[in-house]
Amino acid sequence: MKLTMIAACDRAWGIGRANSLGWHEPADLAHFKQRTMGQHLIMGRRTFESLPTTLRGRTIHVLSRSEDGNGLNIQAAIEVGHDNGLSEMLVAGGGEIYRQLEPFCSHAEITRIPGQFNCDTFMPNLSELGWRLFAEKLLTPTLIIEFWRKV
Repeated sequence: MKLTMIAACDRAWGIGRANSLGWHEPADLAHFKQRTMGQHLIMGRRTFESLPTTLRGRTIHVLSRSEDGNGLNIQAAIEVGHDNGLSEMLVAGGGEIYRQLEPFCSHAEITRIPGQFNCDTFMPNLSELGWRLFAEKLLTPTLIIEFWRKV
């Protein structure tokens, strides 16, 4: 099973501030919806709770460190994918979840938001971790989707 990180990042790999996005890019939101529809997503509890609405048409697996039984740990989330015969699961944040799951991921799709925002949450810098940018796709005149693979 392939694990793919999906995120929107500014040029410094920032993904948000105060548990929300630091920008509003409708084209990226539409891309995220199209790419994740019908898919299984792994995300952290805080990211899940910050969503403005439910993500209909997608199965969400929420990771949590709490012992209250309302969330999964990393191994359990990955096992769900294997047990269900999934070909891919998408890792959808936040920053700590990206860091913890990066060793298990083989692909990443990053919408690059132009500029640098005052982010307090970051995705790991994939180039510093030995990943390779292998393709780019123009989403809008200012937004590029980067496709990364672990080397």
